[in-house]
Amino acid sequence: MLTTLRKFQNLGRRTLVLTERTWGLNTNLYSNHPSRLLLRSYNNDNYNQRIPNDNYTRRETGFNRNFEQTFGRDLLPPNWKDLDLQTIKKDFYTPHDNVVNRTKEEIEEFYKNHQITVKGDAPNPILSFEEANFPDYIMKEIIKQGYEKPTAIQSQGWPIALTGNDMVGIGHTGSGKTLAFLLPALVHIKNQPRLMQGDGPIALIVAPTRELAQQIQKVADIFGRASNIRNTCVFGGVTRNFQARDLNRGVEIVIATPGRLIDFLERGDTNLQRCTYLVLDEADRMLDMGFEPQIRKIIGQIRPDRQTLMWSATWPPEVRNLAEDFFKNYVQLNVGSLELCANHNIVQNVEVCEEDEKEEKLTGILEEIDARKHRTLIFAQTKRRVEHIAKLIHRAGYRALCMHGDRSQRDRDRVLHEFRIGKSPILVATDVAARGLDVDGIKYVINYDYSNNSEDYIHRIGRTGRSGATGTSYTFLTPDNARQAEDLISVLQEANQEINSDLVALAQTRNKPAKKNFNRRPSYNGYNRDQMRHRQFRSDISYCALPVAQAQVTLPALCCGDEEILSLSPRSLKRAWGNTNNGGGNFRGGRENGFSNGGGNRFGGGGGGGSRFGGGGRQNTNGNGLRKPEWNSKVLQPFKKDFYVPHDAVAKRSTFEVDQYRQTKEITIEGDVPNPIQNFNEANFPDYVMNEIRKAGYENPTSIQAQGWPIAMSGHDMVGIAQTGSGKTLAYTLPSIVHINNQPQVNRGEGPIVLILAPTRELAQQIQQVANDFGRSSYVRNTCIFGGAPKGPQARDLERGVEICIATPGRLIDFLEKGTTNLERCTYLVLDEADRMLDMGFEPQIRKIIEQIRPDRQTLMWSATWPKEVRKLAQDFLTNYVQINVGSLQLSANHNILQIVDVCQEHEKETKLSQLLQEIGNCSEQGEKIIIFVETKKKVENITKGIRRFGWPAVCMHGDKSQQERDYVLREFRTGKASILVATDVAARGLDVEGIKYVINYDYPNSSEDYIHRIGRTGRSDTTGTSYAFFTPGNFKQARDLVSVLSEANQVVNPKLSEMASRGGGGGFGGKSGGRWGYGGGFRGRENTGPKQHQRFGGNNKASNGYGNRGGNYHFIH
Repeated sequence: MLTTLRKFQNLGRRTLVLTERTWGLNTNLYSNHPSRLLLRSYNNDNYNQRIPNDNYTRRETGFNRNFEQTFGRDLLPPNWKDLDLQTIKKDFYTPHDNVVNRTKEEIEEFYKNHQITVKGDAPNPILSFEEANFPDYIMKEIIKQGYEKPTAIQSQGWPIALTGNDMVGIGHTGSGKTLAFLLPALVHIKNQPRLMQGDGPIALIVAPTRELAQQIQKVADIFGRASNIRNTCVFGGVTRNFQARDLNRGVEIVIATPGRLIDFLERGDTNLQRCTYLVLDEADRMLDMGFEPQIRKIIGQIRPDRQTLMWSATWPPEVRNLAEDFFKNYVQLNVGSLELCANHNIVQNVEVCEEDEKEEKLTGILEEIDARKHRTLIFAQTKRRVEHIAKLIHRAGYRALCMHGDRSQRDRDRVLHEFRIGKSPILVATDVAARGLDVDGIKYVINYDYSNNSEDYIHRIGRTGRSGATGTSYTFLTPDNARQAEDLISVLQEANQEINSDLVALAQTRNKPAKKNFNRRPSYNGYNRDQMRHRQFRSDISYCALPVAQAQVTLPALCCGDEEILSLSPRSLKRAWGNTNNGGGNFRGGRENGFSNGGGNRFGGGGGGGSRFGGGGRQNTNGNGLRKPEWNSKVLQPFKKDFYVPHDAVAKRSTFEVDQYRQTKEITIEGDVPNPIQNFNEANFPDYVMNEIRKAGYENPTSIQAQGWPIAMSGHDMVGIAQTGSGKTLAYTLPSIVHINNQPQVNRGEGPIVLILAPTRELAQQIQQVANDFGRSSYVRNTCIFGGAPKGPQARDLERGVEICIATPGRLIDFLEKGTTNLERCTYLVLDEADRMLDMGFEPQIRKIIEQIRPDRQTLMWSATWPKEVRKLAQDFLTNYVQINVGSLQLSANHNILQIVDVCQEHEKETKLSQLLQEIGNCSEQGEKIIIFVETKKKVENITKGIRRFGWPAVCMHGDKSQQERDYVLREFRTGKASILVATDVAARGLDVEGIKYVINYDYPNSSEDYIHRIGRTGRSDTTGTSYAFFTPGNFKQARDLVSVLSEANQVVNPKLSEMASRGGGGGFGGKSGGRWGYGGGFRGRENTGPKQHQRFGGNNKASNGYGNRGGNYHFIH
């Protein structure tokens, strides 16, 4: 085999030596083009480091247009007129009856509501996936993803694409364009002759950047799997070998950047003679990057009777010219305005400042938005500036990564991976990340340097607020940006944003020197019906005042230079799939999934939930694929369970003292148990536990902890019965950490030592927070497994090995069936809120899971009640267990809660709620929170809108909310940014938020047990709280139980409620209340002493003499 070595060019101190193999490289092709010969180098290390790739802008690379135009020079278009082309079928659309029968008025109303305009002869839009008449192999994948409705661009785009028409789709980023062209491509491919080895692709998708190309490939992987449609992704910056191998074998779909595709076409690695479906994605960006010559060369290689779809966020003259040159009788679909406009879901803050003020302002913003917890993207103009900012942020104690044009593909993949999974919450980048970067959960975009034009600005901030979510952007504008100020003002005005007066002054002065020290701090009006809460833009925080946070990760943030790059195996992050019967959660993706919302039926809990409580997806999968191990035939390694050494003070305590303590704390026990402890020191915990207890600032253990810790530390099986908020989580978490530290180390691939099962994802996440806080010092790893979130990160944690697994039953069963993890190492099992899990129908899954765990394990079961189903489970799976009860075993409420019940009619609730909120606002302290429980999701949304309309900061949560949305809502509620939470029973259990002072039952629940758990959100950990309940004649069946609950808690019972209970029915009750509100001592009960003006709720209600009087007209629910 001949090999020619030729010295080509001296790069710095090193000489690049090229190897040209006569069997693989046409040397004549590159002899006259030394720059292209350099690009063909097989020395990939030098290639990655020094050669610009085809997704960099000319500004970054410094290469001129002449260099770019060399691509495709030797490609000659076939003479299509002389070729006998086989006829192709392009029309696969069969209109659904509903679509055909839709009236003109209905269509116009749909277009108006979704801002759709159509030019050309287009079919009627569809309103649901069923109306698209997709084949089964596509519908099954849609159902698996758990989506509910198509986006606007999909509703109109699918009928056009399926009919075989050429089309241009104009829509903002995150509108679902990827699936709008990908699903019709799959149908098109399945109706063409089979592809043979050496044939070119049937569908070609051209994208401007490798990041966007890779994201399109992920969607193609998911939806092409069922129909065995192969794809490959072709882009620069990586070795050609693997890409060339895919092309030679034959793939139906090629997703490519223009430069690398031209490269393969010139080399003869592929051809486009079989291509009949062409997609140009983000065409405006490709033309802006100078790819027009390459695009025209590529299109010249494709048969002229192809179907062509062009997608763009804007509609400049260059894009129009391209469409007119290569499209035939195309239909144009516009979603939104064709003018330069930003996403209206993004709050845009602009700060006019001097260049030397930026660093201080940036650190101030990062502190204000709590950037350690929220995914933030920072844009800078140059590569050097990117690296400088990343170092600055890192010094301030934040984890930050950076990405720019000089990064190798491997490095960029690593950066994006860490940013996606949240390992590093901050990414600093040039415009290489301005388009095509679709990362879930980007909450903030900061333009450290303003972009060259307003179009780039819109695409930058478009990384947040995707698929119906909300986001916030911050932009620094200096006097050097005066030329762009006028355009920016237009963008802000179109989006109904508040305009900084300094920005107006800058636009008027143009190039005149701007004032220094712009200290204006725009303020906003909190929450309203259509927007998220605006954050004040702080500009007076000194960088020096920032605390330097300790890194909470093992590896330091690598942000620039030649530091070590982590080797990560590329894995596709799979979406949590819904179940065909249960529907999925309201999943909001971006380009990666293409749908605006998801959901399913009322009880869809996210990712195929099956329960409105969101507990872990695929819940009707009972683990039928799991086989019970033959434990009798296995030799099990012995393990230690008893780590309790009684403190001298505990051992010497007399029986009388112990009995007196238990009586005082309402503790009853069944079985042989150690004496209770009375302070933390008496527990004799190891130092690594005691240090964390001191850090947390706890003073004394709760009743369940005082008696529960000695039992759990002794290795006994136990059942703990106690009300919510009694400290059960720490009662089993701290002994589990001691248990783990006395077992052999968990290695990669082994299952967890401790398994904690919880009914809902909210409770599971709260348990994980406790495990994080107390397991940190002893390096105990944990993961949280639940439905409604991608499986990829969860599976990766399990495969690496964790000591604690906190899980909802459905998702855990899923991983056990797939073999992702096992429970052979599990020796400590916790069933938290066992009564709730059984009530939600998890008993079959729980039994299947327990069967997978060795029988000599230690098992702890915790519950708020003690029904026969829970007793039966304990008898079946616990060995010689000890039972500890705190309080009564009967249905009872927390005695620290003042309960007020108002018997009224259904139509009176609206007015009563508004009056109640007004009085609470006037009398409560700053920072006190309110939860309002209602029965249905629709009513949750309506009440929230009404409350916001009156200026109160409210958020809402129900079963159709995606995991990302629920996390956001809880974060806003926890931090006090929103002091009112409106929710269904999804928040009735497992929600532990400090400072909840009031619980309002707008709709009374189906059972008094649920009522107790609802009001249990307040009065936690020995604090006091107040609950209000509207009780209508429709709730008469629960009246007797409610009277019993009130009587047991020594509450005043409303006479109307007593009468309803005694008569066994309702009717005629309610009406207008007189005097104070309801019963229970009025609003001034317990700690509610004296009305105070509440700054957060505001409003002067001088006419109000207490809740129950007429007050004003507050009819706000529609």
